[in-house]
Amino acid sequence: MNRLRQFRKQKGLTLEELAKELQEKENLKIVPNGLGKYEREEREPKKETWVKLADYYNVPVSYLMGLPDGLVQHINKTQTMTIDDVKSNRLRELRKKLGFTRKQVSEDMKECGIDIPPSTLSSYEKGERNPKIDKLEDLAFYYRVPLSYLKGDPMNFEELQELVIDWAYERNIIDVKKTPKQFMKVTEELGELAEGINKDNQGQIKDSLGDILVTLIILSRDLDVDLLDCLRGAYDVIKDRTGKTVNGVFVKEEDLHE
Repeated sequence: MNRLRQFRKQKGLTLEELAKELQEKENLKIVPNGLGKYEREEREPKKETWVKLADYYNVPVSYLMGLPDGLVQHINKTQTMTIDDVKSNRLRELRKKLGFTRKQVSEDMKECGIDIPPSTLSSYEKGERNPKIDKLEDLAFYYRVPLSYLKGDPMNFEELQELVIDWAYERNIIDVKKTPKQFMKVTEELGELAEGINKDNQGQIKDSLGDILVTLIILSRDLDVDLLDCLRGAYDVIKDRTGKTVNGVFVKEEDLHE
């Protein structure tokens, strides 16, 4: 279930008041009845609408959608397709995300020293032709995504982290002045995880863990630290640690004798 109603209620707004604010602040025209259908999930907002709603509420799109791991799901949702289908589908999605025509992309690429005619872009997107590796590298550079993403390969944690960071920068979420608010996002997700564990709700547990990772990545960037460096440092500390597991909890050797 999405969180649209939850955030509207937190602001103390009626559907009519929200519709007015969205038009004034986000230049987003949605009738109150339409907003109600979004909240009840009787109608799915377009991607650009999700982005504007998330900007208005100042939260990640995936969180507002109620899909904490939505970013990962979006990246991997074409897993059942062939690799060629994945390439073409992702190229099309990336272009549409920019709101460009193929001609505009081709002209913009020339400014970066990349020469791919609109007709060639079209054949790539339709799966009629496969880009050679050098062209695929050019496309990955232009769209600012890992090459593995365009190739349809599974993405590693570092690549996913970079995508989350780019996504957050594009929406002005990363800001040292917003660090306290971002920390509160982390604690909110911990609360969601606790609730999921108490209810033995595997879907909520999975979503909450995904959201915790996203919020921690953004928080670490606010604090100017690399989350992976933190993880490596923590592992270096524990890898040679000795002790004993007591009632399901690992107790360090030095604490066993206290």
